[in-house]
Amino acid sequence: MFHVLGRTRARAGVGLTDALVDAYRLEGETFEYFDDTSTDTTGDYVLGRLPAGTCKLEFYDLDAQVGEFWNDKTSQPRPSAEVRR
Repeated sequence: MFHVLGRTRARAGVGLTDALVDAYRLEGETFEYFDDTSTDTTGDYVLGRLPAGTCKLEFYDLDAQVGEFWNDKTSQPRPSAEVRR
């Protein structure tokens, strides 16, 4: 099992409070929802219990109603673009 931690930021560099962070893992040829968390008051998040394999992260700012995937992608990246664990 792996842990992923990071920090979300708005364009102004301020951490996003209470943003949603969803983790998906590759099952066959599709990504399936696995787990989620939210950011703290500084924009920090920790996702635990991720299995080995290919995962992707999606971030959603509830205040601005804007979401994106890891690395500033607005749509789901291809599995080959993902970090393998």
